[in-house]
Amino acid sequence: MQKALAASRAEEREKDRRMRDAAAAEASERIASDAAEHDRDLAQIALATAVVTPQQREAERAEALRKYTDKLHQSVNDPASVQVRSAELSPKLNGMCTEFNSKTKAGAYAGFKRAVVTDLQVSVEESPTKELMTQFLVFQIAARDTGCFPDVQNVHVVQ
Repeated sequence: MQKALAASRAEEREKDRRMRDAAAAEASERIASDAAEHDRDLAQIALATAVVTPQQREAERAEALRKYTDKLHQSVNDPASVQVRSAELSPKLNGMCTEFNSKTKAGAYAGFKRAVVTDLQVSVEESPTKELMTQFLVFQIAARDTGCFPDVQNVHVVQ
């Protein structure tokens, strides 16, 4: 009886050892497979971001300018009357620096004004009068934050 019991325990220990070895081998294979898949994904991401052709860069630039121009058109009274000149992406690539002209509510063109268009707002340069001081300062800040119109950096508002 003791011999049979000892043999049974030895057999169970052997089965447990084989199961542990098989599980460890399966886990090692799965970890290696997951690591290889992760490395392939990282290589594909690196390749996709590293290889940007000049055509892709130009297409992205044109799309950004179109988006900012559309935002400018939406901000005026008569979008069909908007005339845009000197539209360029800002030096910091976070907006558009431009000059635009549009019709007023009276139907006459107001004259070209400088503007900074970002994802958040359209800031138009206004004269620093008491009534328009807020718009004047908003334009100054937007020009500073985007790098548009370097001459704005030299303007100091005196109270």
